[in-house]
Amino acid sequence: MIALAPGEGLPYVDLPYGIYIGVTNTYLFNRKYDMLWQNVNGVVTKMNPKRVITGIIETRYFYEDRNPPWSNDETMGRCKMVLQKFLNGIEVRGYGRSWGGWM
Repeated sequence: MIALAPGEGLPYVDLPYGIYIGVTNTYLFNRKYDMLWQNVNGVVTKMNPKRVITGIIETRYFYEDRNPPWSNDETMGRCKMVLQKFLNGIEVRGYGRSWGGWM
C-alpha cells in the first residue's frame, strides 16, 4: 500500500484534476492536462506527462476551477485522497461535466 505522509506537501502539478476512463484503463491528469498516473489492468505506473491518450470513453473531474486545491483545504484533501486511492488500485470517479455546467 502506498500512503501519503500526514501533512505531506505536494506540488500542485502533482495533484489530480481529473481522470480519463477507457475500457480497461484509467489515467489521472493534472490541471495542465499533463498525465500523472495510469492504471492498466490493475497495474499502476507513473506516466510521461506529455503522453497522448486515445480510446477515452469518459472524462471526469475532482474539483471545479472556482474551488482549486491551492485556495481550498477541502479540495486539497480530496485531491490527496483521490491520489492515494488511485495509487493503491482503488476506483475513483469524480464529477462529469455537460455543456450547461456540472452534472
